[in-house]
Amino acid sequence: MVAYFGVLTSRSQKKRVVSVDAAVMLIALVGFSRVYLDAHYISDLVGGGCGGASTARGTEMLMPIWLRLFGALQKPIFNFKVVR
Repeated sequence: MVAYFGVLTSRSQKKRVVSVDAAVMLIALVGFSRVYLDAHYISDLVGGGCGGASTARGTEMLMPIWLRLFGALQKPIFNFKVVR
């Protein structure tokens, strides 16, 4: 999350790359340590990574809708209606 905001707020391409690289390195090191300490299997890390990535992507996709509705309604309480 910190890397995401670092990418959004930084104007320098080098700072953006360093921010993302640091986040990826930290995630990889934590994952490696969990497997090394026999706390998780590799499949647990892959599943958690896929779940985290899909949650982050879904949040990123819904954020503009939420901000537009919040600006129109002036309150953060509203219902989504799924249309099929």
